[in-house]
Amino acid sequence: MRIGMRNKRHPYSCATNIKGEYEDYKVSIQGSGVRIKDGSILTDEETDQYEKEVSLFPNPNSGIFELDFEGTYENEIEVTIRAVDGRIVYSKTIQAESFFNRLDLDISSHAKGMYILQVREGKFVRTIKFNRL
Repeated sequence: MRIGMRNKRHPYSCATNIKGEYEDYKVSIQGSGVRIKDGSILTDEETDQYEKEVSLFPNPNSGIFELDFEGTYENEIEVTIRAVDGRIVYSKTIQAESFFNRLDLDISSHAKGMYILQVREGKFVRTIKFNRL
C-alpha cells in the first residue's frame, strides 16, 4: 500500500503523477476473522453465508439423491423438501457431525416434477430447485 502527503495535508492513497512525499507500507491482516470478497470486508453474517456450501447431486434425479453440506454448522440443520404446490414431502432436522456431511435422500415414491429443497441453520438459508424425473 502506498501513502502520499502533498503540501503537508492529510495522508491519502496515492495516484500517479502527483508531486509530494510517498511512503510504501506492507499491510498484513491475520486471523481476526476478517473476510474479504471482491474487495469488500464482509460482516460476520455475510461470512457465514460464504463459508457454508450445500450441493445436491444429481439434478435432475430419479428421486434418489445426495445432499452434501460443507462448512461449520453450529446449530441444528433443518432440511425441507416441498412440491411446487407448497406441500411438504420431506422434513428432517440433523446435527452436522464434521466439516463435510452427506445426507442420502429418497423421494422416489412421490410424483415426478419440480421440487424445492431448503436448508436452514440459524440465519443461513439455502434453496435449491431440482427435478425428479
